[in-house]
Amino acid sequence: MENSWHLPFDARLGTDITTKLILSNKTVINTVVQNLLGSSIPNNTYTTSSAEWADGKRSDLLYTPKNGAKIDLPPILIEVQNRVDQKFMLRLINYCANVYDRYEVLPVVLVFVVGKFASAKFEEKFVKKASTPYILETQCEHWASCVNFVSAMSIQDYIHDSMDPFLALIYLITSQSQSLESLTFGSNSTVRF
Repeated sequence: MENSWHLPFDARLGTDITTKLILSNKTVINTVVQNLLGSSIPNNTYTTSSAEWADGKRSDLLYTPKNGAKIDLPPILIEVQNRVDQKFMLRLINYCANVYDRYEVLPVVLVFVVGKFASAKFEEKFVKKASTPYILETQCEHWASCVNFVSAMSIQDYIHDSMDPFLALIYLITSQSQSLESLTFGSNSTVRF
């Protein structure tokens, strides 16, 4: 008898369910929060919250501080998106307005681009973040405090055997691989967290 087991197809790596489970893990939440807001944020300050809105729409994930959102501890909206185009950007603005309506604080946004941008011209509107060049950002002054985009393309020059946990997370999510074994760095202990 073989000593292995298999996950159902909808629970394998690269699926919506598994991606949301990974992004809901406490260690992952701490990693995302500290990379977006600063390493001074204590572990376990944030938790997942309802991402269903009054208009019936649903975001992928929302992290909020356990003791209430404030300017220095804003909600963090997370989207995993196959194609970033104008339609998605308008939906994202709507999600941010919903976050603001609920918490009265503009959110920080993180978008994992698992597919591609609509076109090279569309992608040119996103610029490398000065402090973290593998993160792309776009103007958002009136609807979010900052909007961050990460993709397999944006991290390609930064992935190697010894990557930090945030980069390993981006690598894992944006690869959309159905198994760790098929990833070039799948045996990396940080990727396996």
